Amino acid sequence: MSEICLDSKKFEEFIRVLSIFKDLANDVDINEGIIRQKSNNTTMLFDINLAHLIGNMNLPITNIKQKLDLFKSFMGQDVTIESIDKTFSFTDKYSSFIFKKPHSEFLNNKFLDLNMFNSLISINIDDRILETTLSKIITDRIRISSQVFNKDSITISFTDSIASIMMVSGSKDQKASFISDIPIDVDLTGKTMSIQVHPMAIDHDGPIIFNLYMDNEPRTLGEFNTSIIDTNIRIYYRSRID
Repeated sequence: MSEICLDSKKFEEFIRVLSIFKDLANDVDINEGIIRQKSNNTTMLFDINLAHLIGNMNLPITNIKQKLDLFKSFMGQDVTIESIDKTFSFTDKYSSFIFKKPHSEFLNNKFLDLNMFNSLISINIDDRILETTLSKIITDRIRISSQVFNKDSITISFTDSIASIMMVSGSKDQKASFISDIPIDVDLTGKTMSIQVHPMAIDHDGPIIFNLYMDNEPRTLGEFNTSIIDTNIRIYYRSRID
């Protein structure tokens, strides 16, 4: 059995991290305080360490989208999370909710151990295409444009020694140019690529550090690093350059 008491601020941080997965994963499989899993469409891989909040607790949570509303009903309170062999519970001074743990074979989004993770993600600094910092202003504009344009991806275009990030609506009557002067480390003139907005549209507090690597050309690997309060968020995303 493991038990942790989170004050209201730490519980809010915990719920904000879980909320990232609301529309991206059916399940959140926390193993020894770590989330390391793929999104539903398998294009994204998340690596999040929650040990500073919940220690080495195991919390396999199914149907995260449905359960989030229950979890959020504890917001503003100090909450005790208890995990035993077959159940886990959320308890405050008013109520206690108990959830049965699923068997791992029934999880759609399973925890990836380090061996599996390292077989999927291999980064060589010599393969880097670009590195840039996306401020909260820029990521907010990307998120809002995605909603207004009804578009779930951004386009990165390469010209000479720079890259530009933009978005064009499906009807092509609206266009946003977010950043147009990102220096690149290789010559990709005339090439473009698309990246889903999700790694840039998640809830976050600080800027997003975006690194793009060549990964068995024409495939690329994007690495997005940011934070929610004291929790570091790392997301990997694969795409291709055309």
